[in-house]
Amino acid sequence: MVNHYQKALKITEEWTAYLWENQIKESATIHNGAFTGNYLDQLARPKESIYTLNVLVSVYYCPDSKYYCNEELANRIELLLAYIERVQRLDGNFDLPSVNYYSAPDTAFMTQRLNTAYRVIDQYGQDERSTGLKNRLYQIIKKAGTGICQGGFHTPNHRWVIAAALMMSYNLVGVELFKGIAEKYLAEGIDCNQDGEFSERSTGIYNAVNDNALILLSEATGRGEFLEYVRKNLEMIILFLEPDGSLYTGNSTRQDQASKFYPDNYYHLYLEMAVRFNNGRFAEMARKIIEDQRYQLSLKNIADSFHIFMLRPALQDFTVKRELLPVNFKKHYRDSGVVRVRRGKMSITITENSSEFLVFKVGQLRLYLKICASFFSIGQFNADQSDQRWRRASKTGRIKPTPDGYQMDFAASGCYYLPFEDLTAELEWGDMRYADRETSGEIKLSLQIIIKEIEQGLELSIKSAGCDRVPIKLEFGITPGCIVEGESYLLDGIAGQSMVAKSGQLRLQKDEDIIQLGPAFGRHRYTDYMRGSEPPSKNDFIVYFTDFTNIDHKITIVKR
Repeated sequence: MVNHYQKALKITEEWTAYLWENQIKESATIHNGAFTGNYLDQLARPKESIYTLNVLVSVYYCPDSKYYCNEELANRIELLLAYIERVQRLDGNFDLPSVNYYSAPDTAFMTQRLNTAYRVIDQYGQDERSTGLKNRLYQIIKKAGTGICQGGFHTPNHRWVIAAALMMSYNLVGVELFKGIAEKYLAEGIDCNQDGEFSERSTGIYNAVNDNALILLSEATGRGEFLEYVRKNLEMIILFLEPDGSLYTGNSTRQDQASKFYPDNYYHLYLEMAVRFNNGRFAEMARKIIEDQRYQLSLKNIADSFHIFMLRPALQDFTVKRELLPVNFKKHYRDSGVVRVRRGKMSITITENSSEFLVFKVGQLRLYLKICASFFSIGQFNADQSDQRWRRASKTGRIKPTPDGYQMDFAASGCYYLPFEDLTAELEWGDMRYADRETSGEIKLSLQIIIKEIEQGLELSIKSAGCDRVPIKLEFGITPGCIVEGESYLLDGIAGQSMVAKSGQLRLQKDEDIIQLGPAFGRHRYTDYMRGSEPPSKNDFIVYFTDFTNIDHKITIVKR
């Protein structure tokens, strides 16, 4: 059985060694003592440096660490703390140099870590140096809390990050304003639905941010109900795990949408909640994450959370019995608009709020589907659009269960403006007075998509009605580096390149993973630059099936 504490300590020591080589030591600059992290832009970020402070303090005070009470490390912590004091704005806030200035939400992220660093020192440090560090951190935290109270937020998750930072700071410095502002945010109610999904739907990034903030809020306020939101979200995340260990992110409304993320940032959340709820599946997720690192970012995520072992020594002896994670299930998250199907190495995902509405995955081989018709520039399926000036609109309905699958419906309409019947005043130059004009009859186009699970895959039925002769394309984005084989061709699937498949079945292969797709149809090459369609992915190889409405096609996508 994995010893989480020993493994996390080893990872944190590795990350500390990396950090050791990347501290700025230029006494003539404001950034002396800062850390740039692993960003290519080499900007000195207060946030990166404060997270680093939390890591360094944790290993410095850990009796089992090779850096325990290391004098050189203590000097580096002092240098880093001086930088943090130097760059804190007069109002108490910090900047995020890549985008935000005098930023209350970014300061809240940092203040959470400042508080945990203070608590580690308070719990383990007994010497004069520790007292000095605590006194300096106390002043930084108090000043930061004041700045946060004067600021605001941008995105939904910021509210809980701010509330957590203020409640933690209130418990330390006792400023009533901190508690009052936090309670104002909490009065809005937590934006987590019955599925366990937060409003940003950000599986790769911000769901974990929310979970972390809610755990901190529960600790700071003594309100256990916050943990129930975390529990529900972590249960959902388990079913968003793909066959290759990554997370499904296609329904996110944030920058992680349809990007590849692994659940490294959930490690401490699963670990803590496994103990709190005696949950075997959470224990297995924690094990899976810490034993399955792929790149240096994994080290950072584990090291950033090492303080939990210091603050809650009970976690150092992790005893919850693990349970196997589910790999054979079908789940419709109705509130969130997502269907997840998992059959061992194969997964199927249908989502309502993304043009990439269908994703089929076998191991490392991923295939997505987008559909677009060249219809008044509003024909992108599952991307609702409205243009008031031209009085045209399109809308995709919700996922509807059918007796043997799921259905999605799309409707779009456009029209033309008519001349005035009785123009009483001369038109001014350039004034078309569109709002006053009558329009011609609506021209309509509808699509019906039915997705049915079959053995080893799915059957896709696509029908259109309404306006005929409209060019339409099915865009299949495929993991690059695959081999694409048809009845009369064999080629490498190179990222950013595309082809139109005219007929027959396609065999897509990456290593031992194989998907069969077809039958193909190709009646035109109006693809990459179709009016109203999203630009094709530069990160995938694209196969197009093309036709003209009205259509009635059946396609199978199966694992081989």
